[in-house]
This record gives sequence, structure tokens and C-alpha cells, in this order.
Amino acid sequence: GAAFIYGHDGQSWDPNYQVQLVAPNIDDIRESSFFGSSVAIDAATQKAVVGMPGPAGNLGKAFVYAWDGASWTYEAQLRVTPDDDNWLSSGAEFGASVDISGNLIVVGAPKHVMPTESGRAYIFENTHDGVWEFRAMLSAGPEKDWGDQFGKSVAIAKVGDMSVAFVGSPWRDSIKYDKYSGDNRGAVY
Repeated sequence: GAAFIYGHDGQSWDPNYQVQLVAPNIDDIRESSFFGSSVAIDAATQKAVVGMPGPAGNLGKAFVYAWDGASWTYEAQLRVTPDDDNWLSSGAEFGASVDISGNLIVVGAPKHVMPTESGRAYIFENTHDGVWEFRAMLSAGPEKDWGDQFGKSVAIAKVGDMSVAFVGSPWRDSIKYDKYSGDNRGAVY
């Protein structure tokens, strides 16, 4: 897989200006790795993030790239390791969705918590000079259920003095006492 960055000169998109980003390590590229399944870019920090949810049974990864004034260069790999309290389950599809805003990145893992695929989302912070640290794991809490795929879509932004993350759970069943209740109605947290 690959991710492509295109340029706009202020008047039009230039199809000849194209930068191809690939996984930085050949060991990361396997059949059906799906590098480029999700992409996001932040103009203010001039950083991009690319998700690679990986083949079935794989945890998935996300990669950060930075514009240095002349080219896009690999900066970091985002991951949650078994050393963390919130490590990923096999087939979590970490990197299926990504977003970046300033010094924060959110990464979705919609099939985390196998076999239920209830999903999770993870927040990372750029603490200094390209060092991205795991900060939080988000979930639907006690409402999570089989197949919700919380983390299938994600967004993060600064709103006033607060950073906010939106996490989509498209297969979330609606609350049973809601007059619009039903299966797979979806929800955003």
C-alpha cells in the first residue's frame, strides 16, 4: 500500500506534484498490510498520519510523517505494546482510522477486544521533537456490545480551551428505551 500527497498552488491542484509515502520498514510491508487505509494531515504542524490496519490476525500500526520544508520524512510509529495496560488484541485493526490535530493523534482499532469486536480508540501526544507518547484508551464503556466497532471512524480537534475526540461506532445498537431503538443504528461518542 501507499499514501499520496498532492499539492495545491493556491489556484488549482497540481497532478504533477505528488509525493508517495510508504511504510518506513520493509518488515512492516506484508501481503494485505493495507498501508494507507486511513490518512490525515494537520496544516498547522505540517504532520501527516497514515494507518495500516494490517492483515487478519495482525494488530495494525500507524505512522507519522513530517514536512521539513523540502520533503516528507518518517517521524514515528504509533503503537500500543503488551507492556501497556491497554494492549491490543489480535486482529484489532489498529490504524483503520486516524486523525491529527496539533500535537494530538487519535487512532481507531474497531475490532479490538476479540472476539466481540466492540472496538477502542487511542490518543497519542507529541511531547517533544517527534516523540509521540500513548496518553489514553477510549471505549464505549459499559454500553459496548458485540460488533459495535467503536473506532471505525475518528476525529480530533481543539474546541475552545479543550481538545475533543469523536469516535464512531457504526454498528452500535440504539438504546433499548429509545423510541428509535433497533440494531446497528450507530452512534458517535
